[in-house]
Amino acid sequence: MSEHELQAIAELKDLAILDASDPAAAMLTSPFHACDIAEADNTVRLFELLHRDEYRPVCGIRTGTGAASQIRVYFRRIHVTSQV
Repeated sequence: MSEHELQAIAELKDLAILDASDPAAAMLTSPFHACDIAEADNTVRLFELLHRDEYRPVCGIRTGTGAASQIRVYFRRIHVTSQV
């Protein structure tokens, strides 16, 4: 997705966008965190995750430069307590 697409989504207006070379980005993409992290690289998946209660957006990670730049949005799983 492009940065322009993300800026048009109200829930993501304050989302931090990191470069892929940033150490914090490496932590999110680590296989050790795979069970707690979800990612979206297209708008269908993005809106699916935005509307689920158990995920919160963490940041976007930019890959590429210039016109070829793309952003993946990463979500962290939160613990949801069920109500009986």
